[in-house]
Amino acid sequence: MLRTLLFFVKLAIVVFVAVWLAQQPGEVSLEWLGYRVDTSVGVLLFGTFLFGIVAALLYRFWGSLWHVPGQIGEFMGRGRRQRGYRALTQGMVAVAAGDKEEARRWARKADTLLDDAPLTMLLSAQAAQLEGDERAACADSSMVSGASSSSVSALRAQRRASSLSPAATATMPWVSAR
Repeated sequence: MLRTLLFFVKLAIVVFVAVWLAQQPGEVSLEWLGYRVDTSVGVLLFGTFLFGIVAALLYRFWGSLWHVPGQIGEFMGRGRRQRGYRALTQGMVAVAAGDKEEARRWARKADTLLDDAPLTMLLSAQAAQLEGDERAACADSSMVSGASSSSVSALRAQRRASSLSPAATATMPWVSAR
């Protein structure tokens, strides 16, 4: 309701100014570079208004062109991140299924796409554990526990490990049971 009222108030002001300009007699004469232009005040103001609109549109167009390279980079990065998380998900599914070749393949792909995310290190540790490479699993898991963004998940893993039996935690070298 308020927007409609404001619209009609603005419309009334524009109509009032247009009528007032049409009723005011007056001429404008412009001489520049050997050319002479004779017109009325209303036509001159309308031309100035149109020039302002065209200038504003050109400014916005130029600004849009200026930001296109950054937007393309963001789009490409977003697609890369999505492919990385898709690879991470597929790797976790492969770990859950016990498929060590697929888990290692998806871990490598996620690692190249996500640039050292703690989750990719965790996937690498789990894939190494599936392959029986305890040294690589321990190295990857120590990098996961050292990552600052994984501190919450490390605390959750420790809490879960405290409720597990010692035999269950023996197969998870990156989880320390208290």
